[in-house]
Amino acid sequence: MEIKVFIYLSKKLSVPFTRELRCVAWNYNRGFICAGGVDGSARLFKLHPESEKNLNNPFYMNSALEGHAQSASVEIAQWNEYYQKLTTSDDTGMIIVWAPNHQDNTWYEEMMNNRNKSTVVDMKWSHDGNKVAIAYEDGQVIVGSVEGNRIWAKDASANLNAVAFSGDSQLLLVGLADGEVHAYDSNGNFALKIPMAAIENVELEAALAGSKDSRKDMIVSMEYYVPPLKARDPEPRGGVDGKFCLTEV
Repeated sequence: MEIKVFIYLSKKLSVPFTRELRCVAWNYNRGFICAGGVDGSARLFKLHPESEKNLNNPFYMNSALEGHAQSASVEIAQWNEYYQKLTTSDDTGMIIVWAPNHQDNTWYEEMMNNRNKSTVVDMKWSHDGNKVAIAYEDGQVIVGSVEGNRIWAKDASANLNAVAFSGDSQLLLVGLADGEVHAYDSNGNFALKIPMAAIENVELEAALAGSKDSRKDMIVSMEYYVPPLKARDPEPRGGVDGKFCLTEV
């Protein structure tokens, strides 16, 4: 059976707040868009609902997130759908957890952390929203709770490229630069190596020889799709239905 996927351009937006866009993340529950760029820039957007299109200003909300240094580049943005938190990281290793202030519909820095040893290569929240996994360039993997406590940490002794939680949030999958994917249990113990058809079909000798057609490919991204949970707290008053609009320059 032939499977076809049709893609079309729904909306094209300009984000003039940065010279170079480095990351973007969509909040499925509330429709927020986080965009990060160079010069420490990060902003939250929210589009008008389809029933209230505004041609003069496409953004229902346009708010700056101020916390990253101007000399840094915001490289990663990840949403916690259940608890409605946002986590951003820049190329200096600084990680910021943002939370909404329901009194005035702004966002504030809830937590900040920087190991000052390495940069973050990937970061993911578990699907239940209770844990966050952070992979560093130096091979360190840290899993923390939504409250900010460390659950476990491990030196993977490898070049890391990506992380993702399994569908039940019990296993952490770690993607290595050589194309392998390792799984760790909820205590940080190695559980198994995930069989990867694209890798297992490559002969070891040929891969080590480094020929263009047979070497192992590098993992650049890894996602374990699970339909996002509905946000724990109801939409605050002043959201789209409350006709609230916030724009900052």
